[in-house]
Amino acid sequence: MFSDGFKDMGAVDQSHLEKVVLARKVGVQFNHGGLPEDRKVILHSLAMVLMGDVSAIVRQTLAYEMRQSSFVPRDVCEKIARDVEDVSVPFLANSPSITDDLMLDIIPFVEDFALTAMASRSHVSSIISEKVSEFGGRKTLNALLKNSAAEIPPHAYINIMSRHGKDVSLMELMAQRDLLPLDIVARLMTLVTDSMMQQLQGRYDISVDAAATLVAEARDKGLAFMMDGASMGQLVSYARDMRISNELTPTFILNIVRRGNKRFFVASMAVLVDRQPEVIENIIRKGRNYAIERLVKKVGFSDQYVKLFIEALE
Repeated sequence: MFSDGFKDMGAVDQSHLEKVVLARKVGVQFNHGGLPEDRKVILHSLAMVLMGDVSAIVRQTLAYEMRQSSFVPRDVCEKIARDVEDVSVPFLANSPSITDDLMLDIIPFVEDFALTAMASRSHVSSIISEKVSEFGGRKTLNALLKNSAAEIPPHAYINIMSRHGKDVSLMELMAQRDLLPLDIVARLMTLVTDSMMQQLQGRYDISVDAAATLVAEARDKGLAFMMDGASMGQLVSYARDMRISNELTPTFILNIVRRGNKRFFVASMAVLVDRQPEVIENIIRKGRNYAIERLVKKVGFSDQYVKLFIEALE
């Protein structure tokens, strides 16, 4: 009875070994360019079967051998990306078959170790950095910020600060990046230690007061961008919240209007004079500059703002 059991175990081990050897051979074949189409079809089919094997060693062997290939089909790449860490990471970190288009599709759905591998690649484009900044965990963002070959656009930095602004070590890692935009530097100065803040001031020749101004400008710019897609009801709701916090000032409203969102003037006036926005729109449409002047004065803004609002709303 025992001998039969050992024979069965030997058969299983032999079968497993043969699949590992096959995975290596198939993987190596993918590194050869110029293969005939019928050969590519066979290799593709074999790769899909092997990636469905229950043995992680089989899948790991195949993925590892294909990691330098530019010819791995997309569906095989997707299977590898969704696999366990030992299978996916070496491939995702190195394979030229992993394109930006593919990464954009899979980033929202893969594990953080897969995102970390993509953030560590020898080149990370700005569009991928931004996507990673939306979905990556701390380890992934740490890898992205440490990667000198990663192109990180301003919005990606903003995403990271919004999600992990209280993580001082991550913020200080960001501060060490080269050539940060000044508005990002200004925001960082409020999130890092005093010693790092002083380093940023020295590197970028920016004072605390100047940083505060940049932060305010960046906030207004960001709000204007966000408001572009908002409904009038949402704008009124936001203006109402700003009024409660005593932030619905003439300067704030003017900055938003100057950045292209003229509807925010209507929403703000509707809140300040307690009228429906449709009523305010109708008043402005009928009276134009005279109506704007009356509204500005009615809500208690000083005369100096009358001309500024008329110019901004033209």
